[in-house]
Amino acid sequence: MANITAIYNINVKQGATYDKVLTWKNANGNPIDLTGATALMKVKTSKCDNTCSGLIIELSTTNGRIILGGVLGTIQLLISAADNISILTTCGQFYYDLSITIGSAIYYPVEGTFTVESSISKWPFR
Repeated sequence: MANITAIYNINVKQGATYDKVLTWKNANGNPIDLTGATALMKVKTSKCDNTCSGLIIELSTTNGRIILGGVLGTIQLLISAADNISILTTCGQFYYDLSITIGSAIYYPVEGTFTVESSISKWPFR
């Protein structure tokens, strides 16, 4: 399996639920089996390593913000409206990458910008 990273830029509306399903496929267009895999996605203020970059939010199979679809190869990214309101308090452009661990191998199938856009009609209404 080639470790080719695709660029996918994410836009999230501040205070809204974010629910996106991606499908990871091999070079032949077949879904990659994610049965037993784990996933981690960190959104940070810069592409720099942990020593100089602030963590905005973390999505993982452990915290339930990523759900893997087994043989379907799907990767569901979830940020609830409540988490969005309490965590994504700053608008702007940030950076992320997604790592998938299958056995002892680690892959980075997707990365890009993560933009938090301000909402005009904020919840709760003010």
